[in-house]
Amino acid sequence: RAAARGRRGDLIGAAMASRALALDAARACDEVRAARWLARAQRVALQRQSAHELACNTLCAADLALLQGRPAEARAQATSALQDFQALQMAWHAQQALQRGASAEPAFRRTGTAAERPCAR
Repeated sequence: RAAARGRRGDLIGAAMASRALALDAARACDEVRAARWLARAQRVALQRQSAHELACNTLCAADLALLQGRPAEARAQATSALQDFQALQMAWHAQQALQRGASAEPAFRRTGTAAERPCAR
């Protein structure tokens, strides 16, 4: 529904929905579709001029990199998101980024809600 609202110009929730779809695509090892959804989330964040959404997109990029077998990139993206969240004084989000960067492991894996493995290259 959020994606449909976004197409009509109502962008609230569109970036979050796009990030969720990017992660779903990455779990299915579809890097092209994952990149497309993350790019959509980025466009929405820029259109809304939302530093928070931009930082969330960076953190999502970290999760995508890990799922796609690029842990060094995942750590770099998580570190960048951490800096952004600290600048925004968003302590909870900064803690999430810190944890992801330290472990290079996405939240859904730590919580045990999924048993994904990085896609074979």
